[in-house]
Amino acid sequence: MARTNQGVFHEIREKVKNLKDSFEQEVRLYFRCSDENELYRNVENCWDIGNDFYSTFAYSANEIYVKAKELEKFIEYSLKTIKFEQESKKKEYEDMFSETSEIRKKIAKLFFDVLELYSRYSISEIEQETLNKFQLYHDLKS
Repeated sequence: MARTNQGVFHEIREKVKNLKDSFEQEVRLYFRCSDENELYRNVENCWDIGNDFYSTFAYSANEIYVKAKELEKFIEYSLKTIKFEQESKKKEYEDMFSETSEIRKKIAKLFFDVLELYSRYSISEIEQETLNKFQLYHDLKS
């Protein structure tokens, strides 16, 4: 049983790492796409990238959160019901429970940070900023 828990635990850890890497890579792409020179040409493309990423991110974050929550409950149940012959085995379970709980909380925070990021940069704001820059550029050239 412990091996199964450890397997799920390591899978959650790996998924969190992959999600974090993917998040950083996509956010860099999203904001590079939105730099001043390319903003006007790429608004729609940039927004599509952002929306696709957000959908994928939301799905992945939710999947990890649910798995972590299930593992957390199972470990908690195990700690209450299993009579551990070795104190070190019980400590291993307690550590796994703490880290799983911490991962779940971090995923929840990351999810809300991403939600806030995407709500802060709405398409209308990006379009308006683009039009302002384009108008300023046009005025300077006239």
